[in-house]
Amino acid sequence: MACAQGISRRVPPLIIIAFFFTFMGPAVVQVFLRNLVPADWGAVKVTAILAALYFSFMFWRLLVVKTQHWMGDKWSLVFGVAAYMLVPAALIFTTSYALLVVLAILWGWGAAAIWLTGPVWLYDNTNPARRGFWAGVLYMVLFAGLYIGTLLVGYAAKDASRAWMLFLLVAPGAVAVVLAAALPRRAARAEALSFAGMRSMVLDRRVIILGILLFVSATTYGLLLGAFRDRIDLAFGTKTVGIVLSWFFMARLLVSILGGHFTDIIARRSVVALAFFVGGAALALASGFKDVWALTAASVALGLVGGIVPVSATAYSADWFPPEKRSLAMGASFIWGDLGTAVSLLAGQFIAEASPGFAAPLLAFAALFLASTVLALLLPGAHRKGNSQ
Repeated sequence: MACAQGISRRVPPLIIIAFFFTFMGPAVVQVFLRNLVPADWGAVKVTAILAALYFSFMFWRLLVVKTQHWMGDKWSLVFGVAAYMLVPAALIFTTSYALLVVLAILWGWGAAAIWLTGPVWLYDNTNPARRGFWAGVLYMVLFAGLYIGTLLVGYAAKDASRAWMLFLLVAPGAVAVVLAAALPRRAARAEALSFAGMRSMVLDRRVIILGILLFVSATTYGLLLGAFRDRIDLAFGTKTVGIVLSWFFMARLLVSILGGHFTDIIARRSVVALAFFVGGAALALASGFKDVWALTAASVALGLVGGIVPVSATAYSADWFPPEKRSLAMGASFIWGDLGTAVSLLAGQFIAEASPGFAAPLLAFAALFLASTVLALLLPGAHRKGNSQ
């Protein structure tokens, strides 16, 4: 059945391309923040800015429904995309630590706004039998943006061109804002926020299991942006950071679309379990080497897990719940993912500081991924036909 607010052919391409430019530009500042702030700032101090972003993101995952109802879906997306530009735009003029932390917190609202609006709106305008595929397309395009942006900004960093780095971070974001503003007006689809509704969703067994898996998969991003990234920079230089980390985004790009497709064909939980198993085994193997190729392999392993799990979780939110509950379902499950990113950003740094090399952090995450293989098999099946639009 068609969405009550109508089908629009321009909605899917506008949302998907806006996500591409958002993550090609301003989102990449997370990778290179260390290179854009004063050199005497310690690793934990810089990482704390990103942790503030993800703790804020976690907080707004559920509460952003309030602003959705106030702004409507279109303007939630427009201002959400604009919030991604706050930190890189501010870095043009200042390196005030307090200001960057505040802007990172505001960015957290923007992240929640686009992620709890965009996928639901996309599902309302695409084939309900292909939810995994469309979630995969969205993530594939997003990771393509991160891959291209990471390479471009990395090469600008190699030439020590801070101005070019900031231009490459801000300009694509402006394009994304324009694209989001071209979307049709639409009232918020999500049901009004209530304590009873939140409690019911947060305590839902399916959401809890999915949330734990998202927590674990999100540690890939926290490890990547924190200890893993800093150790590569220290050992091999900033250009190598761009090259090695770009493979993380390339892996996520490829497995997002392929994984999304296969989760529509076979059980989603089987695909998720396989991703955790292969990712954990690859990290364990890579931990025994110190060469760039081993770090690249580890980056690919992190990308495998970080690509499959969010795609499956996004599709599960539509499999298990009717349209008006999907924003809340994604918020209640992905809140665990935000916590995982924030915790691993800080924990990875402390593990790295307490160990002499890459091995300890990689082995710790390898064990976590392998344990998650078993938990993934406990995910309930998806009743896809019953929740079609």
